[in-house]
This record gives sequence, structure tokens and C-alpha cells, in this order.
Amino acid sequence: MIIINDDRLINLKNFNVIIILFATIFGAMLIVFSYFSYLLFHNTASFFIMILGILSGAIGIISYQNKTKNIYSRLSSSIIIYSLLLFVHNLSYEGIETISFLDTNVSNQFWASANFILALGVLISIFDIKNRVSKYLYIFLPIIIGIFLASSIAFGQFPELYNEISGYSSIRTSLISLNVIILLVSLIGLVIQDFKSIRKANRSFIFIVLFWILSQILFIFQTELEILTTLAIILNYTAFIIFLDRTIVLNFMLPYNKIHFISIEERNRLSATQSIAHVGTWELDIKTKKIWASDEAFNIYGLTITKDHLVNLEDIQKIVIPEDRQGMDTALESLITKRIPYDMIFTILNHKGEYHHLNSVATLEVDELDNPIKVNGVIHDITDLRNEQIKLKHASTHDFLTGIFNRRFYGEQIKRLDWPKYLPLSIIMIDINGLKVINDSFGHTSGDNVLIKVASVIKESLSIRNSFAARIGGDEFVVVLPNTDNKECHIQIEQLTNVINNEKVDNITLSVALGMATKNHEDEDIERVIKLAEDEMYQFKLAESSSVRNKIIDALLTTLYEKDSISEEHSKRVSILAKELAEAAGLSQAKVQEIALTGMVHDIGKIAISNDILNKKTKLTNREYNIIMTHPEKGYKILHSLGGMDVIANHVLQHHERIDGIGYPNRLIGNQISTEAKIISIADAYDAMTSYRLYKNSFTKREAINELKNCKGSQFDSKLVDIFVRDVLKKK
Repeated sequence: MIIINDDRLINLKNFNVIIILFATIFGAMLIVFSYFSYLLFHNTASFFIMILGILSGAIGIISYQNKTKNIYSRLSSSIIIYSLLLFVHNLSYEGIETISFLDTNVSNQFWASANFILALGVLISIFDIKNRVSKYLYIFLPIIIGIFLASSIAFGQFPELYNEISGYSSIRTSLISLNVIILLVSLIGLVIQDFKSIRKANRSFIFIVLFWILSQILFIFQTELEILTTLAIILNYTAFIIFLDRTIVLNFMLPYNKIHFISIEERNRLSATQSIAHVGTWELDIKTKKIWASDEAFNIYGLTITKDHLVNLEDIQKIVIPEDRQGMDTALESLITKRIPYDMIFTILNHKGEYHHLNSVATLEVDELDNPIKVNGVIHDITDLRNEQIKLKHASTHDFLTGIFNRRFYGEQIKRLDWPKYLPLSIIMIDINGLKVINDSFGHTSGDNVLIKVASVIKESLSIRNSFAARIGGDEFVVVLPNTDNKECHIQIEQLTNVINNEKVDNITLSVALGMATKNHEDEDIERVIKLAEDEMYQFKLAESSSVRNKIIDALLTTLYEKDSISEEHSKRVSILAKELAEAAGLSQAKVQEIALTGMVHDIGKIAISNDILNKKTKLTNREYNIIMTHPEKGYKILHSLGGMDVIANHVLQHHERIDGIGYPNRLIGNQISTEAKIISIADAYDAMTSYRLYKNSFTKREAINELKNCKGSQFDSKLVDIFVRDVLKKK
């Protein structure tokens, strides 16, 4: 909602008070005159009524010409003719007789004519609700009738209304009665319209017509007592006061206020629109160096809005940052002197301590001699847009996760740096070891933290001018070192390796594979150099794969043991029991070592299961047990992603399968299960039965052996159970 509060709007209440005060003063004066002299009262009152009528009529005609159509504007011509005829009536009134050849009869004839024109005008004006009658008819019809009646009076054709012997004639009474009837019909029409809410603005006109009717009735019953005539004139005077008040309010004050209201409303809407769009307008007076600025322009500049909306050009120039000041001044001078278009983007530091990016466009205004007089411009706060552009530009060249440059930037920059002045140009390729395992085992948040950490270390290590690092793949980075020879590049690699190898994320010691190559001559192909760096990195990765894998397994097991304190001792015991069973079964030494390692990592999949489930003190629910049953698959996925661990990963996947085919996760049966997995299954089950658990009591050795024997051929391999009981457990 737009609230208008402007001292240029006309206060209608104050005007009404003035009208009432004016009417009261002059009304009191008329009453005083009537006490001393009826003649003085009559002519003064008639003069006031005439003045009121002419003023009302003039305002009405002017407003009617301006298409303000209402009952007051439609009646304006009739009111003026009434006032003019009343003026002639006063000039010939008995006791005044300013015009000697006009007598009392003629005076009454002009008075009757005036009242007839007024009554007829009221009737037509009231019933023309939809303004269908031409405005020219309203203007000229009273004039024509007035001329006709005045002519008939002048040529003695108008009926006699008064003579010296018999006084007022019956014709006068008939004419007044006719006026009363016309006005009564008009009054009824007004009341009906008001009842139907057709013209609520006409309600005050009901009182005006009522006063005219009462005034005419009093004139009908006029006697030698002057009190009735006095009261009739006062009623007529009151009606004309109200008529003037309504004419001014409806035909002048309200239209003015409406126009001004619309102007203010449009200005406020423009201001609101500017505020939403962060666009302001300004005008520079070239002579005074003063700027008129809109509200939003002040807000954009961070200045307090002045009453006259003026600010010195110098005050604006002061808040422009030094880097942009000269360019802005030059552009403004070029517009004024050379007519070069003004379109500037500059930054200000406003009085609130805020930086804002602004775009200002301006045109030159000249006088009739083509001399520049004013600069008209708009100012647009493009801070948000600029910041978004900066963000988009940053996003287009930077990796969203690590914050360092991305592959696109690398591709563009490597072409820019492939230039003789940057030789020798060294490339370092970096690959994070085991990132997939970290994601699968510890979750993608840990994987992301590893990427962020490695990127941070790489970025902080860069000290060579124009060098940069970029993430060019999921786990791959590149470092580009202009003007760096092979020796310096090796030093850089050693520094990177030392720092990275001492960093940890979630129990994971960071490990990377690095490779490098240097372009020393202009004729060398940069793509070939990059390929050499990649090849060296992959060779390094293969050479260190076993060491890296072991580090990752150690980190995974450490994390598992922190999550589940029982798992560490359980895994060690399972590994020992499985190894002894493999040896007793006559498997090769390689197989024995393979089974021992499988025993250590058989529960590694539990690393991806919630601590709440792993450490629950009560019996697991079906849902929780189903989650626990996923650990062979999770373990398989982790070990498989390490590379070189596929065989062990397969044993881990099968170690909860059963001979009878109702195990999990794949319901394998009999010989579909590897011997290694069968061995782990027996060792795991025995240790689980004989070890303490939060949710159950442990078995004795004898009870555990009986359970193993009971499950021969169904859960466990019969031959392996016999070997385990006979050759492994008896020794213990």
C-alpha cells in the first residue's frame, strides 16, 4: 500500500471550516442589516447570492470544459444566468431603482424568470444521470431561455406580476408554484438516486434543493411582514453557500488532489520500482556542479536523502574508490566536451563502509544554442550481479570441492604457458592412492576431506611465480611450474611427498603417487611432456602399490578396532585358528598365509556399520541383524577396490555361506564355497562361541566342539570340522 502524505494536497476539512466561518460571519451581518433596514438586507443578501452564483457557475463551466461532469458543473450556466437576472432585479428593486425606466413589476418579472431558469436547470441536471445531454445544451439553453424571457419583459410580453393598486398577481403565485413543483420533482429524483446509491456525492444537493423549495414557498405566502421574505432570502443564501462549497470541492479541489495524488502515487511507484531494481536517476547541473538524485540514487550512494534531493558532485566523487575516480571524471568530461557516450562501471566505498559496484549511464542535455546545460543519468547498483558474475567466473575455473583450479582452467593455462619465455616448463602429476577404498570404507565425507587436505598441501607448497595447481580428475591433480628446471622440480616433489606423508585424515595416512616431466626446448610437444609425467606417476603407483595397500588395510583395521573393541582380539584369534587348521589340512604355505590374512580382515566390512549396532548390549533386532549380515559384501567391496586383493576379497565374501546353501549373502552350496572360506567359517564360529559377547554367555570348549559336530554337513564342512577338533583343538 502506498501512503500519500504531502503538504501540497488541499485539506478539505480546513476548507470546509473556512466556508462555514465565512457563511456564519456574513449571515450574522445580514441578520444585523435586516434589523436596521430591510432594503439594505435585501440588496446586500442579493448581492452576496449573485457573487456566490457567478463564482460557482464560472468554476462549474471551467470544470465542465475539463470533463468534470457532475450536477454542479451541469447547473453552472443556469446559476450564472440566474445571478445576472437577479442583478437586474436588484437594480430595479423598489427603493433602489438604479435604472429609472424599470419598475417593481419588471423587477419581479426578472426575479421570477431567474427562479424559473434555476428550477428548470435543476430538473434537467438531476435526471441526466448518465451525462447524455450535450454540454453545449447545458451551457447555451439557459442563455437562450434567459434572453427570451428578458426580451419578453423588455417588449412588455411577459405577464404582469405586480401593480401599484392590487399588489402581487395570481400569475406570480402560479409561477412560484410551478417552480416549487419542478423543484419537488427534482428533490424526489434526488432522493431516489441517493437511495439507489447512484450518486452519493449529490446528497448535499438534496439540502440545497430543499432550501430553494422552502424559500419559494415562503415567497408564495409573502405578506406585509418582512420576516418571511427575510427568512426566504437567508435560506436562498444558505443554499448558495453550500452550492459554492460543493462546486469548489467537487470541481476543483478533489480533481486537483486526485491529479496530485496520482502524481505522488506514480512517483512513489517509480521510487518503489527503482528500489526493487536498485536503479536510481540523477541530473547534474553543469553550471552549479550540483546533482539532483532520486531516493534510490541516494540509497545506492549511501547518502542521507536531503529535502531538496540535491548533493554536490564533489561528494559523489569522494566516495568513488581511487582506482576508478580518474576514469569516471574523464568519462564525464568526454561526454560534456566531446559528446562521447557515458557508460561507466565503478566501485564506491559509501559512508556505511560498504563496497558497491555501480553502473552509470548518462546523456547530455543542451540548450537552443547547443550549449551543454545538464547531464541526465541512471545509476544501477550491480553489486549482487557483479558478485554473482565473480562467483560464476570462479566456479567456471575452480574445483567446487577443493577450491583450487579445475581441468578447464588447466587446459587454458597450459596453452598460455606453452611459450618460450616460460621455459623450462615442468609438470607434476599427482594421484591419491586408495581414494576409492577410503570412500567405500570411511564414507565419501572422509574421501572429500582427503581431497581437500591434499589440495591444501599442494597449494601451500607453491612458491614459484605463475605456478598453479589444478584438480583434473576424481583423485588426480596437476602442478604446473613455469621457468622451473628438472632439478627444481625434483625438490618440489620431495617437499610435497614429505608433507603429504605426514598428514592424516580419519586414521588414514595420506599417500600419493607422483610423476614429473620438463619441457626444456620450444620444439618439444607439451602433450608428450604431460604424457611422460603421467607415465612416471603410474610407474610409481605400481611400485608402491603393496606398501600403500598395507597402509590402507592397517588404517581400516585401526578404525574398525576403535569402533568395535571386540573385533581386534577376535580377528587375531580367528587368523591363528584358521592358519593352524589350514596347516593341519595340508594346504600349501602360500595358502596358509593367504588364509591367515583373510582371518585378520574377514570382518573388515563392519567398518561401514553403525557403532550403535556393533556395540549393542542386548540382542539384535531383525532389522539390525540384517544390517550385520551385509558386512561380507561390504568387506568384499573394500578389499576388491584395493587392487591385488581379489582372492582374499572373495574368501571374505563367502565366509558366512553354509554347506547346505542357507548361508549369506549368495546362498552358495557345497563345493561352490572355497576351502579358504570354509576354514574361516569354522574358526570364526568357534571363537564366537567361546568368546564373551555383550548379548550372550560364552560356550565351554566342550560345548563349542559339540556344536561344531552337530552342524557338520549342514553349516560346516564335515572333513574340516574333524581335522579342526582332532588336530587343532586337542593341541590346545
